[in-house]
Amino acid sequence: MEIIHEELRLKDEEMIGPIIDKLEKMAIRGGDKKLKPEYDVMCKIKSWVMDKKKHVRYYHDWNDKEIEVLNKYLFLTSKPMIYLVNLSEKDYIRKKNKCSVKITL
Repeated sequence: MEIIHEELRLKDEEMIGPIIDKLEKMAIRGGDKKLKPEYDVMCKIKSWVMDKKKHVRYYHDWNDKEIEVLNKYLFLTSKPMIYLVNLSEKDYIRKKNKCSVKITL
């Protein structure tokens, strides 16, 4: 499961770089003041995902405007996770599957 989490985070890292570059050109160098707040939110997301190595959904202090930016870019780590475990009814009842223990935690 750690591998899946890390790969999703790395995919978000790939997305963040070009977005920030584009916003920096338009907002900072180009002087488009309307895009400055979006650029600031993306820098915050970059710090959280790339520097702290966390998923977007684990940051709990997003305000409404930041959530609008998050929804615009659809980061993989901002989405809820669903785990499907293939086990028999017997194993489920006995709680003997090592993966199901990790998932319930």
